[in-house]
Amino acid sequence: MDLDALIAAAKEIDRKSVLLEAKTRRFAELASMARKVADGSPEHNRIKAESRQNSMTVIDFGDCINDLRRALKARPKKKPTPPPGC
Repeated sequence: MDLDALIAAAKEIDRKSVLLEAKTRRFAELASMARKVADGSPEHNRIKAESRQNSMTVIDFGDCINDLRRALKARPKKKPTPPPGC
């Protein structure tokens, strides 16, 4: 197991999950706002447009997951052996 690669992949997954959580929160806010305004109003159209834009954004975890799998399967790096007498 390559610990450095494992940590890097975990940090990237964490970073992307924060983005996904923010996107999900904003989508919920937009849905709540859309329920409170009249259909066809300029505000409703703005909310729909932002919601559409938000739904087109994709946060891809694929590379992070592959990096994590590679790090888990990697052989551990050998520690350099100290010279005799140290």
